[in-house]
Amino acid sequence: MELILDNRTFFKTLFLTIVILLAIELALQVRSHIRYGQSVFNIASGATAYQFDPQLGLKLLTKNSFIDGKINAIRSNSMGLRSPEIPLEKQDKEIRIALLGASTVMGTYSKNNEDTWSYQLQYLLEKSLPRVNVINAGIAGYTVDNQISLLNGVVLPYQPDLIVWYAGFNDISGYCATEQAKPSHSLVNIKLPKWSLLVDLAIKNTMWLRTTKFELLNKISAKELDSHRYQTTLQKFFENANAIDIPILTITMARAFRRDMPLEEQEELSVTARYYNSCFSVDGLHDVYDQHNELLTRYSEKFGQRVLRLDRLLPGGELHFSDATHFSLKGTQLASELVAANILNEYFKE
Repeated sequence: MELILDNRTFFKTLFLTIVILLAIELALQVRSHIRYGQSVFNIASGATAYQFDPQLGLKLLTKNSFIDGKINAIRSNSMGLRSPEIPLEKQDKEIRIALLGASTVMGTYSKNNEDTWSYQLQYLLEKSLPRVNVINAGIAGYTVDNQISLLNGVVLPYQPDLIVWYAGFNDISGYCATEQAKPSHSLVNIKLPKWSLLVDLAIKNTMWLRTTKFELLNKISAKELDSHRYQTTLQKFFENANAIDIPILTITMARAFRRDMPLEEQEELSVTARYYNSCFSVDGLHDVYDQHNELLTRYSEKFGQRVLRLDRLLPGGELHFSDATHFSLKGTQLASELVAANILNEYFKE
């Protein structure tokens, strides 16, 4: 009799736990839909922010769509970019600049299209270049390989005169994926659906519990990394750029946390970077970010392309960053000023 009661208590507790977790998940989905216009409800209705283009083999923004959220509203054009509708045929004496990259370029944390890097850059360039269009060629999550495909399949039809390239840090996640893929036990790995927000939110909001002392366990060193694949991808990118004969202005990647900050501040500012690259400690992230910036610089110079060291010019901290690597509006404006000055001085001198 006591065993039956114990079983009933167990299943009752399990049922209540599941109901509570489902209620929390539902609340998170509603919150996400209100704030960002994106949630599991988009999947159910078919009105998703992204769609896969089978011809290009790429995920692009849903064409001619408007994802309306209080914090983030995204309007896309007929090419699947967060950019104004620009006819493919160029006007006489028109200058076109494509800002190529991933989430920082797309403006993952930009409240609207007008706050994005491409819009701010065009606003500054229009003062000196009356007929200029800056194309926002950034899609969140893109690696360098994806950006090569985007350049060839979507950007080139616009006939750009200059590519401003901010590659982003997504390729770094591949190192952690390799580590996680190594077998460690024979237990079944149960995963929640990709649309679930509960686990991700719990992990992100408990990153502060992972002190440096414990964080050093099971971490990999940037010095041990095999960067051959990344270097091969950079070689491919610049060979492709030289083949299409369009100049590239390479922008090195900036981050919110800096080595000269107090460690506690570095940990706080690097939360999202450590979440997405969990195999690295704070020091490890510094090393691998610096390594990738140096490789970007080396390959750019090898192929005769200019480099703007934004990692050295854009201050760190909360004023210029929304999280570990994405710019705030203030950071976007400053980055735009630095890039605009370089473009006017080096490419389109009067």
